[in-house]
Amino acid sequence: MCARGGRESTLDFRGPGFYQPGSRRGYVGQPLPGVAVRIVDPDTFAPLPPATPGMLIVKGPNVMKGYLGRDDLTARVMRDGWYVTGDIAMMDEDGFLKITDPAVVAQILERAAGAGLPNLYLPRPDHFIPVERLPLLGTGKLDLREIRRIAVEGLAAPRRP
Repeated sequence: MCARGGRESTLDFRGPGFYQPGSRRGYVGQPLPGVAVRIVDPDTFAPLPPATPGMLIVKGPNVMKGYLGRDDLTARVMRDGWYVTGDIAMMDEDGFLKITDPAVVAQILERAAGAGLPNLYLPRPDHFIPVERLPLLGTGKLDLREIRRIAVEGLAAPRRP
């Protein structure tokens, strides 16, 4: 992946009757050769279509196999050989990757409010759950599974008036 935030991923390639862009504004670039990336549903791990935000998972020779002596941490970040990054991202139809987290939450709420949806579909202020700290994976990224568990338990708990 490009380390410069998509400003200059690689040079464009031009050949007879062929053009391949090397970068796209606002994207971090395309995966390196031999590295596979997927955008999946964070809960089901089902692949998502292009331009749909979801969990970024990565597989390739440069990806770690796990944490030495920490099977518990390894089990949290590896799934069928794929490394679960904890990043919310999207990929366009040409394979350019954009990291959208944490802005994706604000974008979703903004779009939902502006889409003319019924109030039933919009989160209420009492649907926010206070936590002392956000759970993190061994990588330092958000543990989305643990956050989901906290949310489910928090919303099921009786509310104080």
